[in-house]
Amino acid sequence: MNFDLISWNIRGLGRLEKARAICNLIKERKPQILFLQETKIGNFSRSLLRRMGCDRNFEFLCAPAEGSAGGLLSVWDPNYFEKSEAIISKRFILLLGKFRGTDLECGLMNIYGPSIEAEKKDFFREILTVLRNHQVAWCLGGDFNAIIGPEEKLGLS
Repeated sequence: MNFDLISWNIRGLGRLEKARAICNLIKERKPQILFLQETKIGNFSRSLLRRMGCDRNFEFLCAPAEGSAGGLLSVWDPNYFEKSEAIISKRFILLLGKFRGTDLECGLMNIYGPSIEAEKKDFFREILTVLRNHQVAWCLGGDFNAIIGPEEKLGLS
């Protein structure tokens, strides 16, 4: 089974050009699943999804931003993915369920990791606990705010 999942750190969804960029991407790629990180939006509505070009039948969950920081949005086509359970935290949205036409139980996790170094250890521990508590196939997407080496860091500082 083929499906298209787009994961994008949008760095703020409030501006019209960001909604247009997502709309164009959705029209071009027609993804069944969309993960957005750092939306910087407190409440989502179906009208905002329509402006982004999401089909009216798409389902969605959000983790609201805290002030002007963070925020997650997970959108999926229920014709492709049937959600059985969801867990929402400020750092991730977990969707548990099955792809239609399969018996494969899976977890789809939209992640936005902390940028503060002191919070990262607890964040990764929480993610690992969730993964261990659900014996399913996994697809993780998002922005972990983690680097392997200093050469990956913008500005190298």
